Amino acid sequence: MVHAISLPSIQPYLSALSDEIFDKGLRLEISNDFDRLVDTVRETPGRGSLTGVFDPGCGPIRPDQCFWIKGVGSKGQTGHIQAVRCDDLTGTTLARHLWKTRDLLAPAGMDVDLDRSRYDGAPAVHEITGTVCYHGEMWLSRGEDGFCGKGLVGPLTCFGVALALELWWPDYAYGLTSAKLVQKGVAARYGYRLQPDGVVWER
Repeated sequence: MVHAISLPSIQPYLSALSDEIFDKGLRLEISNDFDRLVDTVRETPGRGSLTGVFDPGCGPIRPDQCFWIKGVGSKGQTGHIQAVRCDDLTGTTLARHLWKTRDLLAPAGMDVDLDRSRYDGAPAVHEITGTVCYHGEMWLSRGEDGFCGKGLVGPLTCFGVALALELWWPDYAYGLTSAKLVQKGVAARYGYRLQPDGVVWER
């Protein structure tokens, strides 16, 4: 006899996070229209270029595979962006996946030597397999009407990961961050277990 496994709903947690984020000034919008993401990034002052993994101009993006989140301020301005993509890495590892998709993951606007860069320095990338989510494009606006420094990094990151759990219940979620943000303590507030040298970009 096969017993169905009932997975817990993340909805109450998502609602609580959404309320917390709203109380701090941002209303969240969720979309799987990545052409709209391209336009939003282009039209948002202070937001850098989009990486290829979330750019439909660099390759097909299935609506059931990805979503992105926009945080909108009280004046209608874009104050936050993040995106999540779910990939089936059954039969392979994250280390191999990072190598295969290195051209899509490379930082936008940076002159990177893809073949000299490293993608397997962290022990975890050799162990991660199965259903795996990439969590990226995390951005908060700065300036007088910005949202940096308002305690939003933690709840926004948790919201993105929780929504991925609600949609796909992945085995793993991962992201990439810079050594500079790690040293400042920002990356720790993302809530991930940190491992150095997962990806080392060579210019």
